[in-house]
Amino acid sequence: MGGLICWENYMPLLRSTIYQQGTGIYLAPTVDSRESWQISMRHIAMEGRSFVLTASPYFTLEHYPQDLHCHAELIESEVVNRGGSAIINPFGQYLAGPVYDKEEILLAELDLGLLAEARFDFDLAGHYNRPGIC
Repeated sequence: MGGLICWENYMPLLRSTIYQQGTGIYLAPTVDSRESWQISMRHIAMEGRSFVLTASPYFTLEHYPQDLHCHAELIESEVVNRGGSAIINPFGQYLAGPVYDKEEILLAELDLGLLAEARFDFDLAGHYNRPGIC
């Protein structure tokens, strides 16, 4: 198990380090609720041939302490972050989520045997690794 936080996930050399460690469950918490984040998470699942668990909270202005509401004029709507939590398999398919605009706990059964199958197909840190090219 390993992973990166938020936009660290856009750094290919950091991801490569995680893959080299044999990570089978990749954790990627964020506050990015854009569709582009989901595209990246599916790519990372396929690239690293690992399960990706991305957690992006749903929260509104009500979730903030009252003394921070003085900055509410900087936020365009009551919803500060739409969410987007998801669980993705090593082939880039959703097992749960993404969930938007509500609080929800995601559950999925992870078949760890799928890791070997996925890496037999493509193993970035194994048989497809080309360290001499760098």
